[in-house]
Amino acid sequence: MKKKLLLISIILTFAIPILSGCFEGEEEVAQPNPQEEYNKTFEYAINESNKLLDRYSSNLDKLYIDEYTPEQFGVIVREVIGTSNDIVTKVDRTDASKEMFEFHQKVLTYLQNQHNLFLSSISQANAAKNNQQITLDKQNLRNSYMEVKTEQSNLLKQWKEMSGLSVELNNSVEQAQ
Repeated sequence: MKKKLLLISIILTFAIPILSGCFEGEEEVAQPNPQEEYNKTFEYAINESNKLLDRYSSNLDKLYIDEYTPEQFGVIVREVIGTSNDIVTKVDRTDASKEMFEFHQKVLTYLQNQHNLFLSSISQANAAKNNQQITLDKQNLRNSYMEVKTEQSNLLKQWKEMSGLSVELNNSVEQAQ
């Protein structure tokens, strides 16, 4: 019996320090990469934005070729505005890390500029609907659209340079109704 107790004591004397050393490193939890975490938000913002911009551009083209009246164009833009507002709100409520805060503000500014394009468009469409003497400034709307797309392209480039991550863009273009 004494031999068994001695053997157990010896084993425990050596086993406890060895086993406790094995688990020391496991207490440290790897911190998530802030850019990898924010990439989900950025992908959402860009992909949802592209859906709206594709729809807007397609319907603006229909306005150019007189397939749509300003009133029909206004109906489509009215729908886009609601979705745009939801996107801005969702991204604005994202808790960006301090490392990502400045870039997050740029994304929000971009989304607000896009939303302002839609608001300006509906304002013009409403004015044209209410007064036949007023026409939509289609060229101005197209130029504003191109400015938003350029801003988006610059954000994508900056993101790739800053994070080294690519944004998985949805390649399916939704047809405007």
